[in-house]
Amino acid sequence: MKNLLLATLFLFMGIGFNATAQDTTKDAPNAETVALKETPAASWDADRHNFGEIPQGTPVTHSFTIKNLQADPLLIDNVRTTCGCTAPSWTKDPILPGEETTIEISFNAAKEGKFNKVVKVYLSGQKEPEFLIIQGEVLPKKG
Repeated sequence: MKNLLLATLFLFMGIGFNATAQDTTKDAPNAETVALKETPAASWDADRHNFGEIPQGTPVTHSFTIKNLQADPLLIDNVRTTCGCTAPSWTKDPILPGEETTIEISFNAAKEGKFNKVVKVYLSGQKEPEFLIIQGEVLPKKG
């Protein structure tokens, strides 16, 4: 009887530990939790830009500057946005050692309200992206 009780106790403990240990859900990055990681490959002038208040229907653009800190040319492999209201533009040419280039992020301020947009920048030789953030508030049209 004692062995049966112990076996049942261990079974329930194992299920409890297993349930918490198996939680592999990952939240999508957002402007509150994402921080730019400094890498030996590159440095950024800033990792976020706040446009402040924007009139509805007025597109805005901000340029983020990236500098190659390594001895080899650096490529921006890809830049991904979280929605169709945000569009990136970047050079496909290698960034030479010690040189800088910009990544332009445009936001279409069509929908009113606050926004926080995360932009993922994939650099050559890195498995994880760098994160850039744009934020602000689109004010409704007057009239």
